[in-house]
Amino acid sequence: MRSALTAALATALLSLTGCAHDTKRADPPPTSPIAATSTTPTTPTTPTTTARTTTAPAGPKAPFMPAAARRQTTAGGKAFVKYYIGVLNYAGASLSTDLLDRLSTGDCEVCHVLRDFTDRMRRRGGMQVSGAWTGLRIQVLPRNDPSERNFVVHIHVHRGTEQRESTSTPQRIKAQTVYDVFALKWHAGSWRLADLYPTG
Repeated sequence: MRSALTAALATALLSLTGCAHDTKRADPPPTSPIAATSTTPTTPTTPTTTARTTTAPAGPKAPFMPAAARRQTTAGGKAFVKYYIGVLNYAGASLSTDLLDRLSTGDCEVCHVLRDFTDRMRRRGGMQVSGAWTGLRIQVLPRNDPSERNFVVHIHVHRGTEQRESTSTPQRIKAQTVYDVFALKWHAGSWRLADLYPTG
């Protein structure tokens, strides 16, 4: 894949992936009315404080690879593709690239560009809201090598927003349907992504 196309695809991938998360601020605590002043002397009392328990909002959770995705079969390859789409969504929501590195081959150019793009977005305080991918249909392409599988995936992209830097204007992610090819290679006992590119 040519470098320009690879960079363009990587940019589009990050712009079109991620899970929805809540960006609302917590409501301010209610303000108690001021008590009326009394002219009758009162006995000082020790103020009572009530402990408040706050729960931090849960962040996005990394998907778990199913056992089916660990098999060197066509069905196993399909299961891996579904899992990898979940990983892309997780990377878009968390801006974490650990799983992307572990699930790609060393020579996957688009994987490297996508990782660098995501890392740069995280360092600059960017964020993404929604824009997740949903795999609708997966079709296998003929291959003679049993250690390789190529799949055409029909994907629905949900609408959302993307902000590449903390100071930049959020950009809209439009809902659409796309077709991408996931090229897999069997390496060290598991499937790895070797390439990812749009059809046509």
